[in-house]
Amino acid sequence: MTQILFFGLQYFEGKTLGNAVDMSKSLAKKGHKTYFLNPFPGFSVKAFFNAFFKPRINQKNIDGVLVLSANYYSLISDSKTYIRIPFIHKWLSRKLWRPVLRNINENKTDFIIDNEFVKSFYLPEITKNKVLYYMRDYLAGVAYWESIAKHYEGKFIAKCSGVLTNSPYYSNYALKFRANSVQYIGQGVDVDALLFSETTLPSEYLSLKKPIALYIGLISTTRLDLQLLEKVCSVMDFDFVFIGPEDNDFKSSTLHKTENVHFLGKKDFTELAAYIQHSTVCFNPQKLNPITIGNYPRKVDEYMAFGKPVVHLKTEGITMFEPLIITYNDEESIFSAFQLALDRSTDNAFCEASKQLALSHSWNHVAKKIEIALGYEH
Repeated sequence: MTQILFFGLQYFEGKTLGNAVDMSKSLAKKGHKTYFLNPFPGFSVKAFFNAFFKPRINQKNIDGVLVLSANYYSLISDSKTYIRIPFIHKWLSRKLWRPVLRNINENKTDFIIDNEFVKSFYLPEITKNKVLYYMRDYLAGVAYWESIAKHYEGKFIAKCSGVLTNSPYYSNYALKFRANSVQYIGQGVDVDALLFSETTLPSEYLSLKKPIALYIGLISTTRLDLQLLEKVCSVMDFDFVFIGPEDNDFKSSTLHKTENVHFLGKKDFTELAAYIQHSTVCFNPQKLNPITIGNYPRKVDEYMAFGKPVVHLKTEGITMFEPLIITYNDEESIFSAFQLALDRSTDNAFCEASKQLALSHSWNHVAKKIEIALGYEH
């Protein structure tokens, strides 16, 4: 039996959906013994004590995946100082991974590391098995990670057995650090979780009279173009609905005083189907920066799986949706993009083609590509 361990920046039972979680579930369904190691706990006196004297790994089975949780603090923080001293970093890495490896059959286990290149940096030297780096975000573009990512990520890509990416843009990035074994595996959509049965009209939609344009996700100026939205929303014949947590810039923006803009706050994932189903179009008003240029947004598959026309800033990360995704480049072209999306919303053939494209992006298909990358299938 083949064994695979996932480790990264997200929790298996986290508040946000995670690609690694979906991939681990799909591989488990295909008969692989699949582990998912949660991030190590934050600092506490007890967790620090356990790191030296009582390190333990707890395990529970969730949806066929063996979820591992450590009781000890990682002595490798994301600090930009001492982890750059190689012999200390390597020694701490062995201490960090030893309890984990004791709880699995290390000799039979391959590893998939989800955008985590600090605590995993020496794993390819600790284990003799395959270590694949999974890149789904450009962390060097995030202020918190910028300097540490630029120092470590390329070196980690070079030393891993191979690289998996969810975007062709990230594949090209990885090829700067290695000549081969870089595989674009795409992404999936969780059909079961979206609950495709008919839903009732959300109460917040009862008073809306214009076509509804929906955005779901983190509402942050790190990724979204607030200045553009403030310029165009008030003059467009749509009701713009935003679902998700806002950063301070959005909270203090003029959008909250704009009559046709509605912020509904956070919603449970099980409620989202109703909002998507009863919207006219969906949109993702990104601004172009190093974080978004190669990003493959999960939400696009989710919107299109309901047959909704999607308006999106044109980036290299969404080429897999062309020509069915409706793109714009600037303030001038966004108006025509929304008008085209409105026209397409009543085009049954277009909506069905969008739905089928999204549904073809299955996690099972992604799992098959991982099996090939690990040498389980040819």
